[in-house]
Amino acid sequence: MKTRFITVAIVLIALVALYAYQVSAQEESRLGKPVRILTLSEEALSVMHRFQQDLKECEWEKALSCCSESVITKAKKYESTEAFFRDVVPVKQLVQMKSFPVSRWQGLREKEQTSFGCSMRFREPGIKPTISWKWTVNKTEAGWLIDFEPIPLELWIEQETLRKKRQSEEYAGQRKALEQKLKDVEIRLSPVSDTFILGQPLLFRLELINDGELELGYINVNNSMTITDEHGDRIPCTADEFQIFGASHAIKPGERDVLFDNFDISSQYAFTTPGKYKVQFSGKGIQIFERIEEHGDAGHHGKVTMTDMRIPSNVVEIEITPNTLE
Repeated sequence: MKTRFITVAIVLIALVALYAYQVSAQEESRLGKPVRILTLSEEALSVMHRFQQDLKECEWEKALSCCSESVITKAKKYESTEAFFRDVVPVKQLVQMKSFPVSRWQGLREKEQTSFGCSMRFREPGIKPTISWKWTVNKTEAGWLIDFEPIPLELWIEQETLRKKRQSEEYAGQRKALEQKLKDVEIRLSPVSDTFILGQPLLFRLELINDGELELGYINVNNSMTITDEHGDRIPCTADEFQIFGASHAIKPGERDVLFDNFDISSQYAFTTPGKYKVQFSGKGIQIFERIEEHGDAGHHGKVTMTDMRIPSNVVEIEITPNTLE
């Protein structure tokens, strides 16, 4: 009997794990994310470590031998290899890196990755906004080689800082424009229960309504209610804050989406006495965004403009009566 129970338990665990993997893979595939977990190959990682160590030990020629032909060609225009690296590579920061976080890659659909892109954030005083120096390691016939844009660091910092500032200003303008469009977006809270009795479920529905002219997207991150009693005191939340991560959803003009239905607010908020209460969705947790198409390519998703602006729901007044069965 005990052996049979263990066998059934193992089968159930395996089925649950398989289902979770399939759901995760389908979700990631639908979002356009890679299903496979990306890791640097041992050969690529070895070259990056060797390049880093050669720079640390001031073995400039050895470091250059790890680089691509285009980098080597550029280095030959300098009076020395050391002068080249000192001019175009953030040596001090690079030799202090303890890991090489991959930010992008190529060859995903192939049997193996052929190019890994890494970035290194600049946290130096006086450099704002934060910028990142990018370098890659690529698989070639000669093996894995380091590549980067060999331009003087001072020039790169100046150009990248200006680019980031322009990007930030552009994004701020897009966010402001998006927030103007949200005046036609409504979040509506409505009671599902006809009566509210202390100790019994207090059910609500929350809807997102797009009365504007543009299609928007949203992500439902978490539920957040503001509930006060007849004296204006907040009802404390008894549950830990939770998040519902998932795919983004599109909502077209004139459409409405149900964000949650039959949500029992008493499962997360401490109602201890009968009385009159005001219930409102605070707007926290709903992130609304707009996709900005680029290059006129319908198949290209473009950039996303997202706003932190909260859209609170209407206030619903309820009266909770005593439980006469107790």
